[in-house]
Amino acid sequence: RLCQDDSPQVRAEATAVLANCLFYHEGNRRRFGLFTKAIRTIVKLLEDRSQPYKVHENAARALGTAAYNDAVAMQARILGAMPHLVRLASECSSVGVHRSTAFALGNLAVHDALKTLIVSSGGVEAMTALCGGSDCPEARRQADKVLKTLADMSRAEKLQERRKKYGVKGPVELCKGEAETASVGSQANMQALACDPDGAQIFLNDGASDTQGVPDED
Repeated sequence: RLCQDDSPQVRAEATAVLANCLFYHEGNRRRFGLFTKAIRTIVKLLEDRSQPYKVHENAARALGTAAYNDAVAMQARILGAMPHLVRLASECSSVGVHRSTAFALGNLAVHDALKTLIVSSGGVEAMTALCGGSDCPEARRQADKVLKTLADMSRAEKLQERRKKYGVKGPVELCKGEAETASVGSQANMQALACDPDGAQIFLNDGASDTQGVPDED
């Protein structure tokens, strides 16, 4: 709630506290992944161009810290976080924002399914610019890390091929609560997907990006 306070200073301090809580405690990162509303709040702060740079910096750090969690990464994709991070890295003059957005993109890029999305959002160009032009050594280091992670696209492409055999529409219907309309074959595909060692990454790279209206938690 404080992250949405009317005072810019309170929002900046609240997002800083949240980022620190997520950074220093794995349990907090797991809990954060369970609350869609919290993730949505952070993404909206990144999207809002009127926010002070400190809010953008801290929101990006919070999302980046939590991005190790598969649930957070999936929600970040659904809510469109990657283009906002890339835009901030490209347009903002704050070195703190450079550092935090590169950090967030680096941790999101660990998820193979998100690599292509970061690339298509202009992530390579943005990180290349930071490597050559940022005044912050840590921002340059984080940007270089993103580029090295994005360089290995082979696994992401293999996951893309494997997801085709499971189908997309059925699993998405099931996750939307439309199990009654999903075919028996779709449900069988979901069961097979659940048994696949790479099931989480395959699902993260499928039509789940089309799932809108995910309910908020109170």
